[in-house]
Amino acid sequence: MADNLLDLRSERCPMALLLAKRFIKKHTSNTMIGILVQDKSSCHDIERYIKAQGFAYSIEHDEGECLISLKKDN
Repeated sequence: MADNLLDLRSERCPMALLLAKRFIKKHTSNTMIGILVQDKSSCHDIERYIKAQGFAYSIEHDEGECLISLKKDN
């Protein structure tokens, strides 16, 4: 999943959200992708974007990091 994982731990919003949007757009349909963030507000903003787009997703929190996994269906 290395090619399908975006590490944004060093980024904060709004840059984290912009990079996440680009990353999601560049992947083809039916692809599992992951986005790793450390900033709580970035995690929240990216989750809101993913939810608004209608993607199926899950979030795992571990030691201050947030891994957002989603499947791009459309």
